[in-house]
Amino acid sequence: MMNTVFNQQKVSAITFWSLLVALLGVLGYFMVHNAWWLGGDEAIVISHTGMGIPFLPTGFPDAISSYGRLYPFAYNLYDVLLLFGSGYFSPEAHYILQAMALAVFSVAFACVGLRILKSVPAIWRYSIAFCFTAICVCRVYTEFITCYTGMWIVFMFLPIFLYCAIRFDETEHWGYGIVALLVINYICYCYENICVIPVALGACSLMFNYKQLDKNKKIFNWLLVTSGLLFLGLYAALVLPQATNFYGHHSDNSLLKNALKIFLAQKIYWLALIALIYRAVLLIRKKTAYSFFDSLLLTSFAYFVGTAMLKLDFTYYYNIGSLIALTAILYYCREYLSSAWIFVLMFVLMVFYGRKMPSTIKQNQSCRIGVRDGVTWLANQSDSTSIYWFTPEYEDPMHPLVDLRSCHKYSLKTMMQWYLQDNDVEVTDCTQFDASLKGIWLFPGENDKLFPELTTPEPCQEKVFDTYEIKGYRIQ
Repeated sequence: MMNTVFNQQKVSAITFWSLLVALLGVLGYFMVHNAWWLGGDEAIVISHTGMGIPFLPTGFPDAISSYGRLYPFAYNLYDVLLLFGSGYFSPEAHYILQAMALAVFSVAFACVGLRILKSVPAIWRYSIAFCFTAICVCRVYTEFITCYTGMWIVFMFLPIFLYCAIRFDETEHWGYGIVALLVINYICYCYENICVIPVALGACSLMFNYKQLDKNKKIFNWLLVTSGLLFLGLYAALVLPQATNFYGHHSDNSLLKNALKIFLAQKIYWLALIALIYRAVLLIRKKTAYSFFDSLLLTSFAYFVGTAMLKLDFTYYYNIGSLIALTAILYYCREYLSSAWIFVLMFVLMVFYGRKMPSTIKQNQSCRIGVRDGVTWLANQSDSTSIYWFTPEYEDPMHPLVDLRSCHKYSLKTMMQWYLQDNDVEVTDCTQFDASLKGIWLFPGENDKLFPELTTPEPCQEKVFDTYEIKGYRIQ
């Protein structure tokens, strides 16, 4: 009988890890295949590492600036590439690094799932854990496959923090506690709203479970709270005095409407709300004891509220909270549902979140090919042709596309520098169109809506760029 159980566990484990490796192999291939820089915040960073120059936080104009930003560690991981050589680093090199980060993310969340399900029979444990891990991957793959945000760094470290925090709660081994504290402190300085996580997690445990915590757990939770408050203190001292505006997408919706919109888009939060209500009823009726996973669940909602208050309206900002909530949901499922029902729930979520993966990959590949072809054309003309980037002086500086176009310009210049292996390639800013300046004019915008008084320049002999609404014309 013991041999049968052992063999079942061995077969389940081999099948689980084989499927996970196969999944990561396919997803990693499409991350690197047709790799090309797409623009966004990382365009500024890649303008350093792509040219073989270390990226230093102090040299990043938005790290501590009037934009209200404080994220000095958000992009330093790209500097790892410089350990493997010098000179120019191709787009593929950057995406290989991100593919490795996705592998770390996936394996770490697999370990989280397997740890939570440790008391579940082997065949169910590995089946449920695979679905759980696949859900996590589906939630973040877009941020890994498109090179426009450093959020992938936070995603990579989040499951490591969760695993170590869970293990510390179980064992009180300070090895886990120290790693958890180091990781959460690092990612706090990658995105500002992450500071909500250590403050909420530590505060909830101290407020609702103080009498049941022993000395080590109290210290750990106080250190979590201190970590988040330290970040807020530095933010208040270094950023607030010089901040003239704050990041966000300047949604026209009210705070409540924006929060409702995001809540409806994040289906995992629907389950989290059900779990929150159910656990609250049990705790009020004293049918169960408060647990570490209750703090995780409350932390996920605290993160959601904090992010919504910033009026951030891109769903990827909220995926951090969703992943924390999903971890707590898996624990509650283990406590209150049979293995078969847990598998059904996780399988349905996996299919739901995975249904758009093929179209996402297809769209991304097409976009990269379009960017590559456009940049290749521009680079081939640059030896004899000036390139002008139209930036209208009359537009609203708070318009969200202003920063986006700036990032696209960085990305365009970086790609051309890498293609020509020449750091001196220039793209000249012009606030007014001047037909006397011969060359290639690029007009970035949103279907030209930002430029109503700009007529199509004449003579317009060739359209050379049509990606991300960047329209280029040769002026002769």
